[in-house]
Amino acid sequence: MRQITVTLSDEAAQALDQAIADGQFSSPDEAVNLSILDAFADTDQIVRSAEFLHFLNEVAIPAGERLKSDPSRGLSIEEVRSRFAQKRRKREREHQAA
Repeated sequence: MRQITVTLSDEAAQALDQAIADGQFSSPDEAVNLSILDAFADTDQIVRSAEFLHFLNEVAIPAGERLKSDPSRGLSIEEVRSRFAQKRRKREREHQAA
């Protein structure tokens, strides 16, 4: 076994504490280990799913090909970062209002 150090957001730490208090896990180590393994298993299952392959072949790859043929259709990295920042601020405001 290998030991690593992670930093959790307050929200994630509270969720971890609650899961342990609820008896879902016996320790933080167990919770993190099992959650990581589950997440990778879920990701692997999604990547192999018919829906994902359909999305990849019918949506993502054609969109990439269209962008390659006409780069002006794309966004600059600054535009992408700005849009993500706007979405993140909106989610944070919604979360604070809840």
